[in-house]
Amino acid sequence: MSKLTESLPRLKDKDCQLQVLNFAPYDNSEIADIIKDRLKAASSSEHSFLIDDKAIELCAKRVAANNGDCRKALDVLRKSFELAETEDIDNILDPDVKDSAEKSELDNSNSPMVTITHINQITNSDITGTSMMRTLNALPFLQLLIICTLVIMKKKKMKKITYGEVSSNNLLDFLFVNPLKISFRF
Repeated sequence: MSKLTESLPRLKDKDCQLQVLNFAPYDNSEIADIIKDRLKAASSSEHSFLIDDKAIELCAKRVAANNGDCRKALDVLRKSFELAETEDIDNILDPDVKDSAEKSELDNSNSPMVTITHINQITNSDITGTSMMRTLNALPFLQLLIICTLVIMKKKKMKKITYGEVSSNNLLDFLFVNPLKISFRF
């Protein structure tokens, strides 16, 4: 809070105190209601949006489980609409769709349909992906080495591996790491 008061010197000059308002995170039903209200308001304008009800539920549940921030849910929806629109354009321009009836059907649809698949792709990359990357970036080198070893074991379908194989230069070469330049964080 001190950074905020330091960045607002006029408040200090007027002896104004900041009041902190803590908002509880939204639950999945509240997020779903907000999304539906926003979609109704947006569809009454020039655009109509097609989205599966199950996709709205999935988006609301994923965001509520992560942080309950409704802005994040709306961002996930925006990205999902962009993804669906891109896929729709790709289908129209696809030279494999030779049947004129199929192309006219794609052209006549006002808006692309956002499905659970679109929401799943966006939430996996945005919500789950970023938190996982933060966790991985915070890990010490040796723990990352163990995770990489497990990935290699899975790819090579190995059941057992010795400590010598884990710490060998072959593994470090595979990971493109020079063993002499490893800096350990203790």
